Amino acid sequence: MATTPCHSGQVETLHRIKSALPDGWLVTAALACAAAVELAAAAPEQVQGPRPLVGVFVVAGILPLGVRTTRPLTALLLESLIFSVPMLLWGASQLAVPALAAAVAVFACGRYGQMPRSLLAVPVGAGMTVMHAAFDPLTEVADAWVWSLNSIWVFGLGVWFQSKEQLSRALQDQSDERARAAAAEERLTIARDLHDVLAHSLSVMTVQAEAAAALVADQPEKARTAMEAVSDTGRGALREIRSLLPTLRDGAAEDDLSTDLAQALRSLAVRMNQASLHVDVRTDSDVSHLPPEVVACVHHVVREALTNSLRYSAADRAAVDVRTVGGWLEVQVVDPGPAKAPHRGLGGSGLGLRGMSERAAALGGEVSAGPQGAGFRVVARIPAAVAVR
Repeated sequence: MATTPCHSGQVETLHRIKSALPDGWLVTAALACAAAVELAAAAPEQVQGPRPLVGVFVVAGILPLGVRTTRPLTALLLESLIFSVPMLLWGASQLAVPALAAAVAVFACGRYGQMPRSLLAVPVGAGMTVMHAAFDPLTEVADAWVWSLNSIWVFGLGVWFQSKEQLSRALQDQSDERARAAAAEERLTIARDLHDVLAHSLSVMTVQAEAAAALVADQPEKARTAMEAVSDTGRGALREIRSLLPTLRDGAAEDDLSTDLAQALRSLAVRMNQASLHVDVRTDSDVSHLPPEVVACVHHVVREALTNSLRYSAADRAAVDVRTVGGWLEVQVVDPGPAKAPHRGLGGSGLGLRGMSERAAALGGEVSAGPQGAGFRVVARIPAAVAVR
C-alpha cells in the first residue's frame, strides 16, 4: 500500500519530536503517568499532605529521569531533592511509583555513570530510603535499614550491564580491527598479483617487440610472429587484470587457476616460449589436485623466476622442476646464464623476489634465490597441504 503524503508527514513529525526528546523520555513519561494514576487512586491514609501538591512534587521528581542516560547522577540528585520537599513539609506518602523511580535512578547510575563518581548513588539511594521511613508514620525506621540495602544490588546490576556492554563493544572493535587488517592484507595480495601480471607481461612484450624490430627488415615472417606474441601476451594480461579488479570492489580475491599445477605450468611455459625463452617443465605425478592456494603460490613463484630470467639473463633456456618430498613441494627454477646488463628501463626493483618470499611464507614455506655458476637459481619449499595463515 502506498504511503500518502499526509501519513508520511505525520511520521516525519513524530520522528522529529522523538529525536528532540531525551533518550529516556518514554520510561520517564510512563512513570509520571503511573504516579499520577496511583496518587489519584490512593487511600487517604497513604497520602501525607494536600493531594494536588503532593502530585506536583511526585511528577516533578520523576521528570529528571529523562536525562538519566547522559547525566545519571544529576538525575538521581535532582529526583532525591524534589522528593524530599513534600516529606519535609507533610511527611512521607506510601506510594510505590516514586520508590520505583528512585530505583531506576540508582540503576541508571550504575548502568551509565562513570566510576568512582557514580558510587555516590549507593549512599544517596540508601539515605532516601531511611529518610522516607523516618517521615512515614506507618513504617518503622528499623525496617528501613534492610530496605536501604537494595540500593547496593540495584546499583550493582547497573554496573554489570555496563560492563557487559563495554565487553561487547571491545569484542566488536576487535572484530572490526581484524576485518580492517584482513582487508589491508587482501589489498596487498591484489597489489602483488598486479605487479606479477604486469611485470611478467610487459617483460615478455618488451623482449618480443625488440626481437620484431631486429627481424622486421630481414625476416618479416619471424617479426610478424613476434608481434603476434606481443598481442597475445597483452590480451592475456588484460584478462588477468580484469579478473583482479572486481576484488577491489568485492573484497575477496579469487585466483583463476585450477588445482592442476602441471597444466598451469605448461600454459606458463607456452607463453614464455613465445618470448624465445624455452622452458622445460618437469613435475611429479603427485602434484595433481593440490589446494588452490598452493597452486597459486607455485605458479606465481615460477612465473616471477622465469620473468626475471627473461629480463636479466642472456640464456634462451630455463628448467622448472617441481617434486614432492615428505609432504613438501620443492620448486626449482634454473637458467644457465650468463647475465645481461639491464637496459631500456628493464632494471629490477627487488619487489619480485620479496613478493615470492612473502607468498611462500604466508603458507608456511620459504624461498631462496642466488647465482648458480653463470646463471641463476630460485628454490622454494611449500607445504603440499596448508592452512593459510
